Amino acid sequence: MNSMKYIIYDNGLFEVPYIFPFEIKHVDFAVNMQISLERIVAAGSIRHSKKGMQCWGTSIGLGKKSRNEVDEDLINRMLVTNY
Repeated sequence: MNSMKYIIYDNGLFEVPYIFPFEIKHVDFAVNMQISLERIVAAGSIRHSKKGMQCWGTSIGLGKKSRNEVDEDLINRMLVTNY
């Protein structure tokens, strides 16, 4: 899997990750999705690794950094489903 980008948004109840193509700027994605910029708590790049999703980097446009393991844990927990 190629690298993609992500944003973590705090909706007041819980944090919600958004994952989108690498070619789209973080700020453009947030504005087009009508995400409150003030409620974005993290942003960076993401890719699949042997351990699950791996997060790193920074969004210059949003002025937010990846929280690395915190974001990885959130996204990996949301991707795992138990049937």
